[in-house]
Amino acid sequence: MQETRFQQFKRHIGYGVGYLPDACYYNFQSTYQLLFLTGIVGMEAGRAGTIISITIMADAIFSILVGRFSDNLRSRFGRRRPLILFGAFAMPISFMACYYNLQASPGVQMAYYMTFGFLYWTSFAVFFVAFLALGADVATDYEDRIRMISTSRIFSVTGDLIGSAAPLAVIALLVGNGMSESSAWFTFVVALSCLVFAGIMICWNSTRGRERVVITPPDKQSLLSTLRDYSELLHIKPYRLLIYSKIGISFSYTTYTACMVFYVVYRMGISSTFISPLYIVTSLIKMGFILVIARGALKYGKKELLVASTTGTGILAFFFVFRGIDSKMEMYVYVLACVYAQAVFWQLCNTNFYDVTDLDEYRFGKRREGNLMALQSLISVAAVALTLRLVTGLLDFSGFDGTLAVQDPAALAMLERIFILFPALGMLSCAYFLSRYKVNKAGFTLLSEQLYRREQGLESLPREEIDKIENMFR
Repeated sequence: MQETRFQQFKRHIGYGVGYLPDACYYNFQSTYQLLFLTGIVGMEAGRAGTIISITIMADAIFSILVGRFSDNLRSRFGRRRPLILFGAFAMPISFMACYYNLQASPGVQMAYYMTFGFLYWTSFAVFFVAFLALGADVATDYEDRIRMISTSRIFSVTGDLIGSAAPLAVIALLVGNGMSESSAWFTFVVALSCLVFAGIMICWNSTRGRERVVITPPDKQSLLSTLRDYSELLHIKPYRLLIYSKIGISFSYTTYTACMVFYVVYRMGISSTFISPLYIVTSLIKMGFILVIARGALKYGKKELLVASTTGTGILAFFFVFRGIDSKMEMYVYVLACVYAQAVFWQLCNTNFYDVTDLDEYRFGKRREGNLMALQSLISVAAVALTLRLVTGLLDFSGFDGTLAVQDPAALAMLERIFILFPALGMLSCAYFLSRYKVNKAGFTLLSEQLYRREQGLESLPREEIDKIENMFR
């Protein structure tokens, strides 16, 4: 039976609401966990930083394990949905525990927040890898994937606002109404966790019956087999190009966000309070971009829109390398361009990775959405970590000192390079790798037809059509 437009929209909404946990929790953790541990719990900054840096590694470690485990899981509920259901309970419970104000000895506090931080990031990895992998089954058509992920961006951007812009305002309101600061923090976290739980359960229920049934026996679960999977996946050239492009955009995003406050305060001489309304405005603008990006991708193609947006932003950034950013208006123009290019990439990148799952099935005869998503996520996290280390190292080398009201010229020059030149290089490198990516709608249609014929035991497509499929691998 042909799916109606309303049924399609309902399916897209049902899956898309699953992006709330990632957006809400990730933004809240990255923005406020250090503030909570130092300002509310009263922990030393160094000790709090150690907790955060160590526990977040659980995400990377378990992403590796969960990817292959979900590919090989066989249950009456499917491969991914049991793990999503586990995340619905484990993630909110461990997250709330992370924001309980435990007053005890430093050793006990360290053990408590390390334990629940580790449990949170473990459950986050279990949920998010399984959730991303499920998307390739929920939407199997080239254009349907664009529409589904574009709809999902509504929840992703909403979660960004809830997780980053709302907390301090809501906590201040609760404190103003007589609640202690510690209780206000925990109350907000409980409310946020209830929202996340509801979102995951809606996603879990809405995707019932959508997951592909896999009847092949599971492979053996081992580190060696996981590495073998990764090796085969990296032999797929379109997959490598997508990973390279994601490293480029991550490098661009990390360098300009890490130094934005420093550039505004020390290079432009403007109060840091300028940043808050800038974030709110750009977050709202992201919502407006969703429909524009979806229509552009459907009309002109995903690759074409991605290459145009990253190339245009890279060129604009190079203009500011020579011109400088000296006014609020120039800052708005620069940030808006970066936000648009990144919005295009993040809205469309998972649809490209979903397309690679079909290339993998064609080339190797396997469905490895879990490992495919886990590997690209792991590489992206590593790229961000290395970029942050590079940024801090270069600032230290230049003599930057955050305690000074006025920085040395060498520090200001380095700050300008990191904030403008580095994002330009990241954008243009992203555009370069995407320009070599050859997967398109016409080729994907032939690929889907060939996979169907193979599954049904029918005769393969004509040689000239097979050559068009093979061209996407070159």
